Amino acid sequence: MTVECSLYETRRGKPITVVAASTLLSNYLNQNRYYPYYVQLLVGGVDVNGPSIYSVDALGGASHEEAFIATGSGSPMVFGVLEDRFTENMVEQEAIDLAIRSIKAAMRRDIASGEDINVVIITKDKYEEYTVAVKPKESLAAT
Repeated sequence: MTVECSLYETRRGKPITVVAASTLLSNYLNQNRYYPYYVQLLVGGVDVNGPSIYSVDALGGASHEEAFIATGSGSPMVFGVLEDRFTENMVEQEAIDLAIRSIKAAMRRDIASGEDINVVIITKDKYEEYTVAVKPKESLAAT
């Protein structure tokens, strides 16, 4: 993807948009149909059109999401928390705390939801990522 996105910019003289990147990924996955990648990916960012996020499935289907998205076996629990607590125009720290809370809810109820939480913050001014280490009993504690 990195090479293809760079090639896009070289050929067109402008950075690739989020929708174009999700379409590129979608086409690649569609051509390979499960092999060697059986994945559900999220593509998000901020471009000339503003912030956007797309969900891309293993067959290459891509859908634009308006406010938030979750994927994986724990996503039903994540959606429950997000649909209950998410509000438009949340400040950054509130959104981060809500994302962590929703994933911890999934970790309490779904054995396949992992051990740590990877947080990515994308704004027009920055890109940050960090890992929140979750102790085994911490995910069982009320949040």
